[in-house]
Amino acid sequence: MKPNEDAHQGPPQNASTFNENYSMTCELTDNGVELTVKGVEGGAGFKGIFAQVRDGTHQLVGLVTEGVFMVGVDGSILYQHRCDEKAVTHTSNAVKGQATFLFNLGGGTANNLNCFVTVVKSRSVYWVQHNQPVVELD
Repeated sequence: MKPNEDAHQGPPQNASTFNENYSMTCELTDNGVELTVKGVEGGAGFKGIFAQVRDGTHQLVGLVTEGVFMVGVDGSILYQHRCDEKAVTHTSNAVKGQATFLFNLGGGTANNLNCFVTVVKSRSVYWVQHNQPVVELD
């Protein structure tokens, strides 16, 4: 989940600046883990994203079953599954304001889960493995 630093013109941004640019929610629902990343008000969108859910032993869990903006307005596919459908990434570098994905746990464990994202704003501005624990909705 680490972009090539040469292709991205330098090292990733400091993790503490992620929340100045984006908000991330990671919630356990009846259907699985719903992960949303979006630009903060007044902030720019993003060109790239790589998202996955991992358990307490750092193993990938859940299958990506649904996503918002999976198909662009022109019919182009904007996201694709990776890692046996346990991760999702972009296929277009068009600017996206938000992405929401559902990771179906298929009756598996929902303990100690964390969402991980790598977000690319531009070639020189990107964040690697930003993570957040899954929050269980009441």
